[in-house]
Amino acid sequence: MTLDELREYFKNDQEAFRTLQERAAQRRDAAVDEEVETLKKERQLLKLQKAGDDQELTELMTVLDTRKEKELRAKIEREKIAGELQAIDRTKLSYVEEDKKRELERLAAEREAIHKKEEDIMNEIGGLHAKIKEREEGFKAEKSGLKQTKGKDQQLKEDLRKRETEYAKERGLKIAELK
Repeated sequence: MTLDELREYFKNDQEAFRTLQERAAQRRDAAVDEEVETLKKERQLLKLQKAGDDQELTELMTVLDTRKEKELRAKIEREKIAGELQAIDRTKLSYVEEDKKRELERLAAEREAIHKKEEDIMNEIGGLHAKIKEREEGFKAEKSGLKQTKGKDQQLKEDLRKRETEYAKERGLKIAELK
């Protein structure tokens, strides 16, 4: 499921949730009205019992039984709605948890890739440093060899200066690349 599909699903669930809440509130209001009505009927029933009117008493008993049956049905319906609401909440929670888990896995993979790339770069830097040091040592050896033979011609000194300049440029470029 894509994120947009999940959002649409949750939006639809929220609308269903609101509808169920409104139905539950209407049923609660109806139940309260019925209870008030029932109490009124019970009061009338008590009055009739005192008066001894058996026929009205029987009718009121029938009405009372009917009301109690409706109340029982309403209670069962409320419990059913509550169960449906809980099921919707559990479903939403499981989708959110799955999304978080996938996001954490993706972030861990990215972190590992960055760490690997960092290690590769550090290894490359180490290799470049070693090459630069090796060239510098070679250059120093050449330079010390030239110092021992000071009397040799000027051309060798110029060649040495050119190589030194080239090495310095290469080293500068490599350092600039590393930065």
